[in-house]
Amino acid sequence: MTTIKQLFISAGGNRHPNAADWKGGVLVFGSGHNVAIWKASKSADAGIETLLRGHTDHVNAVRLLSRTGEDLPALLSGSSDKTVRLWTWQDGRYQESARVSHDGSVNTISVLPDKNLVVTGAADGTLCAWSITDSTAAGSTRDAAIADETGTDVRKDLQLLQTIPIRPRFLPLATALITLDDGSTALAVAGTTSTIQVYIQQDKEFSLAATLSGHEGWVRSLDFTRESSSPGSDILLASASQDKYIRLWRLNRGQDLPTTSAASQDPSLGILGKSLSNKPHYIGQGASLHSITFEALLIGSEDWIYTAQWKLGSDGPELLTTSADNSVSVWKRQADSGYWICETRLGEISAQKGSTTATGSAGGFWIGLWSPDGDRIASLGRTGSWRMWDWVSSQKAWEPRYGIGGHVKEVKGISWASDGSYLLSTGSDQTTRLLAQWQKGADATWHELARPQIHGYDLNCVDTLGTRQFISGADEKLLRVFNMSKASAQLISNLSGSIDSATDDLPESANIPVLGLSNKAIADEDQEDTNGDVPTEEQVKSKPGLSLDKPPLEDQLARHTLWPEHEKLYGHGYEISAVAASHDGKLVATACRASSIDHAVIRLYETTDWREIRPSLSGHNLTVTSLAFSPDNSKLLSVGRDRQWMLYERESDDSTVFKLSASNPKGHSRMILDCSWAPSTDGDIFATAGRDKSVKIWHRGATKAEYTCKATIPNAVAATAVRFNQTSHSDGNAVLAWGTEEGEVALPPQCHPTSDFLQRLSATFHVCVPTPLAFISSALGVLSIVSWLFAQLPQIYKNYSLASTTGLSIFFLVEWCLGDLSNLFGAVFTNQASWQIVVAGYYCFVDLVLVFQWIWYEKLRHGWTIRSVWVKSKDSDNSNNPPSSIERLASSGRSISDTSSIRSTDRSIGKTAARDIAYSGSPRDGPGWRMPRFTPDEKDRINGSLSPSGRPYLSAPSSSFSGPSPRTIFMVACCIALAQASPIDTNQPAARSASSNPLRLAGTVLSWTSTALYLLSRLPQLYKNYQRQSTAGLSPLLFMAAFFGNLFYSSSILTNPCAWYDFAPYGGGGWAGPEGSVRRDWVLNALPFWLGAAGVLILDGAMGVQFLIYGEAGSVVLAEEVDTGRRRRRWKRVSGYMRGWVPNFSDGKIRVRGLQATTGREEERGLVRGEARRDYYGTIS
Repeated sequence: MTTIKQLFISAGGNRHPNAADWKGGVLVFGSGHNVAIWKASKSADAGIETLLRGHTDHVNAVRLLSRTGEDLPALLSGSSDKTVRLWTWQDGRYQESARVSHDGSVNTISVLPDKNLVVTGAADGTLCAWSITDSTAAGSTRDAAIADETGTDVRKDLQLLQTIPIRPRFLPLATALITLDDGSTALAVAGTTSTIQVYIQQDKEFSLAATLSGHEGWVRSLDFTRESSSPGSDILLASASQDKYIRLWRLNRGQDLPTTSAASQDPSLGILGKSLSNKPHYIGQGASLHSITFEALLIGSEDWIYTAQWKLGSDGPELLTTSADNSVSVWKRQADSGYWICETRLGEISAQKGSTTATGSAGGFWIGLWSPDGDRIASLGRTGSWRMWDWVSSQKAWEPRYGIGGHVKEVKGISWASDGSYLLSTGSDQTTRLLAQWQKGADATWHELARPQIHGYDLNCVDTLGTRQFISGADEKLLRVFNMSKASAQLISNLSGSIDSATDDLPESANIPVLGLSNKAIADEDQEDTNGDVPTEEQVKSKPGLSLDKPPLEDQLARHTLWPEHEKLYGHGYEISAVAASHDGKLVATACRASSIDHAVIRLYETTDWREIRPSLSGHNLTVTSLAFSPDNSKLLSVGRDRQWMLYERESDDSTVFKLSASNPKGHSRMILDCSWAPSTDGDIFATAGRDKSVKIWHRGATKAEYTCKATIPNAVAATAVRFNQTSHSDGNAVLAWGTEEGEVALPPQCHPTSDFLQRLSATFHVCVPTPLAFISSALGVLSIVSWLFAQLPQIYKNYSLASTTGLSIFFLVEWCLGDLSNLFGAVFTNQASWQIVVAGYYCFVDLVLVFQWIWYEKLRHGWTIRSVWVKSKDSDNSNNPPSSIERLASSGRSISDTSSIRSTDRSIGKTAARDIAYSGSPRDGPGWRMPRFTPDEKDRINGSLSPSGRPYLSAPSSSFSGPSPRTIFMVACCIALAQASPIDTNQPAARSASSNPLRLAGTVLSWTSTALYLLSRLPQLYKNYQRQSTAGLSPLLFMAAFFGNLFYSSSILTNPCAWYDFAPYGGGGWAGPEGSVRRDWVLNALPFWLGAAGVLILDGAMGVQFLIYGEAGSVVLAEEVDTGRRRRRWKRVSGYMRGWVPNFSDGKIRVRGLQATTGREEERGLVRGEARRDYYGTIS
């Protein structure tokens, strides 16, 4: 059984002062567009646990909503995508719970967990105050993203309380909140100005109370703390600025001012000391009155100060600050003198004097954090790596320890060493990093063990040459080859044991000369420099001082793990785009960016002497994006932006010259971004990934003919990378993985059936049926599909054969069709099973066929003549047109009858008499059915004969007001149903539930809409059947198949394993899929589908009862078809369901003379001659 487990995540932190927080046992920080979760405890050597995806731009601010006893608190993140997202621990992992928006990039977030208050500041120049509401439900910790944690699932939401426009306008970069002694809330705000604004919240509204001045540059950080843990103690506010100073402010309750600090009374300050004693600022009123006075000015940083954070210890508050001068400082007030001094200074001492952030310095620390216990310090540098210091009480000193790190910009290329001992990664942050495993007994963790290349250009590609050499390409016209240093080899060998410990032939280390790009080797102490140069003082200082029993620190990675440069490869005219080394390490293929065929060439180099092999390989028209040698090194595959792949093959086994052997100019419909060979020795299978959202598998058959596409794997977004596992399974199968531009890593579905039968079934039908319960659910689903495949066909055929759909209620059809459409979109948006989507799509198709039949038979084919059934008037000009037989019968008191029980007893009506019947008006030209409703006279019912005095007459309408037409009712029903099925507006400014995206939310709404429409759709048909006391024109097979289809459908949902268990990704033997399944969420998504199917079962049962009671009684009548244009008419036998064509034919009764004739011609003659006796026919509907 193949299992997939996350081993390691390497990610650098975002360089923003507010982009990290450390509370409740976790350190969270922004990493690109993601939020990284790191359990930074002393006992944990593992790195990042998980990444929270959702933001579409850089994360600038992160805050934890930590309360006492919470190990996994909720967190807030703000991003340049203008959103603030709330993440809570749900179902064993952090999930997005709410999302709110600003009109600009979100730069700062402050929280007061005890008051459920959040304040956010953005580049739109506004502050927003939000209230957090939550609800707690018992949760599951199965397959948790952060292991070994238990608790409850807390779902939270954000409600906007107030929007505060900042006046005078500036962009807020820092905010801080604290609760005052009277229970009110103070908010401090600073940013792209030198002043600090203080707001007071009273009656749930913040109002500006004071403006503090003194800084001479932007203020980057603010933080409040109590002076002591005793109630009512003063409050201290620290502000860090780009003017290189930290200012402390004191908030004291009451009118009386606090005692002037000793620092401001220092006589050595002279005039400066007097200027520091600013006049007090008063905020609040009455009992909430507080004064704000300047407390101290902390001097000592040589560059911008990014963060300031308080820690309240047993002996008073301590302040942690980080600066762009590569320093992390701890400030503390002396108990005897009251002076604030820098008690500890950590970090680095810059060797380049005079270099500052303002002038382009590349160093500095951007974030400084205290651990929740205050015994650890974490700081983020410009390289994206976290540095850690632990307090050693026995030594009363801070001891550095290894942290975590990663690229801070886009990763462009990765490559494993030939023996898998380490992984190289390179990216746009101009570094190449070596990641390897640290084996500590039975435990193994991954760390960055070396940084072989630090460059001046963005790096684009990398590949290894064996285990001790690699080649990389950057945004320059050449490639660089590097050899492993002795320091790196010894470190990797000691920690992972995977590198040969023989390092005598390796250079000691490397160094980058000032203003240089090449890593220069440093010789051993007993050897001369390879170039004969005398080592400089800086090079001597850079000789390795690595500890070989634990991962290196950040400064060691940057100084002592560089690999010396071995060779440069020239030839290309533009930036390098792709590089690939043969598996035996003897050849290197390279390509560069190109907009013409002249530069879109592939250059080959031999690694023995680094000589270029001529001629270059041509064929592409634009940039070659990826290169790959076949497993046997006999073929070279290339793909490019010109949408084609090309295959080059060696001229002979011992030749280094390649020639074009195959190509496909239309391999993909958009640019191809990557390619990979399958692990076979003959190079017959490879895969390509393209911008056209597909991954294609290409294969050359046994005949060695051209390569053909054997499979296309669609994706929702562009596929940017693809790789085959180069080790085949024991069954000969290979594993393929591909990546997308949204950060997804997709793997082929995994299925592990529990029996041989299920194994054969899954293999035969290419589905995953791993367990008996899954088999039952799948079988019921198949039966449901079969039932619905043929459900509507009998009704469609019956409509066609009888040329009518009058037996069907249009409301039934419309609601059924809208219900199926809602069901289809709901199933797609909520990621239901594929067979559910197939069934829903087929429903929609047959529904549309039935609706089309109704429109055709009711409106297009017959409906235009029905509207002219009634004669115009007695004054009509159309006196030349002969009257219809039924109209003459109406005038003379005759009616028509069924011939099923005919005995001729009366011949009082003949052809001549019938023709003499007067008529008024004439129908419009065109063929049509004419059947006005007749009501026999009560005297005729008694006498049993039709006399002139008791002739039938046209009944008057029941109301003088005409009712709505069927078309009007149909349009109103459509509008109502569509309005109910419309997705909700996803652009509301209020907080939105983010456990799902807008499509998923719309899918849930549509699912419940389809349930309502299904349940309502049967009611119009049931009512129509009841009204006409007949089911004529309906196919019983339709509702029988619908009954069983819904029965199987609801049963398949009920027996689905996801309805009973929680599953990890590919859990349940592969049934759950790559995203896993949470039982509660699955049930909530499937509930509307199950209710819709189960509820309709009852209504279909009621339909079956109507079929048994009513049947198709009284389903035949005689009527005359008249074509006034051709002046002809004929009698036809008309089924009862067609009577609904004629308006106002809903409740009348017809009595006609029975005829003895049994054939259609005899029926016509008998009816015209009047050979009929009164006989009850049936209900007209």
